Formats: sequence, C-alpha cells, structure tokens
Amino acid sequence: MEEHLRDFIKLTPLGILATFLLELKIRKKTADRLLSSYNAFLAMLDNPTKRAQLKALHHDDVPGSAVFDEVRKYSRDFQTGLTDLFFNDNEKLRDLTIFYGVF
Repeated sequence: MEEHLRDFIKLTPLGILATFLLELKIRKKTADRLLSSYNAFLAMLDNPTKRAQLKALHHDDVPGSAVFDEVRKYSRDFQTGLTDLFFNDNEKLRDLTIFYGVF
C-alpha cells in the first residue's frame, strides 16, 4: 500500500484524473469531455495571440470578448465533466463525494 501511495503522488494531476477515469470505468462521454476541454484550454494558452489577448483583457472588456467566451466554454465543459464524474457516472464515487465532500 505504501509503495502504491508513493507512486500515486508522483503522478501529475492529469495522470491522477486519467487513472480515476480508467479505474472507475467512467463513461467515455465524460472522459472525452474532461480531457478535450482541458486539452483545448492548454492549446489556447499555447497560442501567443490568444494568450496576449487574455493578458491584456480588462474587466470592462470581458462582455463581448471572443477569447474570453472561448475560455468560458472550456471551463463550463470541464465543470460539466467533473459533475458527471463525481455525481453521475459512478454510484460509489457519488456516495463518497456526498458523504465526505464539503458543501
């Protein structure tokens, strides 16, 4: 058990997520939503033009900002994936989330 925990904490957050997706047999739709939105967000940040637009974006300019709307879409998709992961795709995980979660 100790060795398993040592190996587990060496994983990246994305590696931990992928492990849970596989071990808990999470629906493909949920896994795709989580990983696709995360990947799209990272790709967006890797785009120098969009990254500069985000960096220069002022609070007053958020409404109507195409680049901010794109970020919002990815974050909403990721949130939907997390909700499905913790509450809809695995009954045991849902019960643990409800019992131990801080709400």
